[in-house]
Amino acid sequence: MKTIKAYLPYFTGVGFALIFGFSFMFTKVALDYATTMQLMGLRFLIAIIAMIILKVLKLIEVKLSFKDIIAILPIAIFQPLLYFIGETYGVYYTSASMAGIFMALIPVLTAGISFFMLKEKLSFIQLLFVVLSLSGVVLISIMTLTDAPSSLAIGVLFLLLAVVAGSFYTVLTRKATKTYSPISITFVMMAFGAIVFNIAGYTDSLINDYSYLKPFLELRFLGAIMFLGVLSSVGAFFLMVYTGSKVSASQNALFVNLTTVVAILSGVIFLKEQIFIYQIIGSVMIILGVWGANFFSEHKISRRNN
Repeated sequence: MKTIKAYLPYFTGVGFALIFGFSFMFTKVALDYATTMQLMGLRFLIAIIAMIILKVLKLIEVKLSFKDIIAILPIAIFQPLLYFIGETYGVYYTSASMAGIFMALIPVLTAGISFFMLKEKLSFIQLLFVVLSLSGVVLISIMTLTDAPSSLAIGVLFLLLAVVAGSFYTVLTRKATKTYSPISITFVMMAFGAIVFNIAGYTDSLINDYSYLKPFLELRFLGAIMFLGVLSSVGAFFLMVYTGSKVSASQNALFVNLTTVVAILSGVIFLKEQIFIYQIIGSVMIILGVWGANFFSEHKISRRNN
């Protein structure tokens, strides 16, 4: 039982990485039927409704004072506000696989931020595996952007915004989980996203004269938004926050690298996006880096306990 509990954060880390990896594909599908702000608004509307239902059924417990909400609010500004603006517009202007690739840049920023804010350090062997993982990301990024049309530039800028926001979110969550439960943090995030994005999306629908809820009539959009709103926004965020409460910020961010591999494969298989040999090589480097950094962290903890 103790062994299962010890490895549970790693299982939840892989879980949220898989869900987030597929979320880029579902975002691309949903954008065929909705504008970016409309999509984000409806996504978080579904998410907060799902959490309210779980709360009413007493499947989750959320106890938050006004002071608690204010304390958690900085996390919600980075994630979902800034992150999802960057991710959704980034996917719109590029592709599902490109978005997943850039998200794997989050660990390098997280490691730097956590070093200064949380005083967390990596061993030399862990650092080597982090470098290996990031080298895979760099390989894929450079080769992908070679000879790319200039129209991708704006999408890349939005994806970089998502990377920066995701890095700060990871570090801030690590600190917040010492005081607040993963459920409480996720609830504030979903509520904040629902309020902000729905105000922006509905205002846009009034200005440009289109039906805000019309995409729900399309089955493909309905399936995509349910995945994004329930499984990705609620389920994966809870898994991510839980993982972040049990491992270091830099370790938590390493699971994001797995998202890259899943995003590439889902884009190729379901969206018929092209895959190249350098993407396969880079993905293998990413997986080995994630495994090595986490394996030697566990090994180091075991030796210290012994």
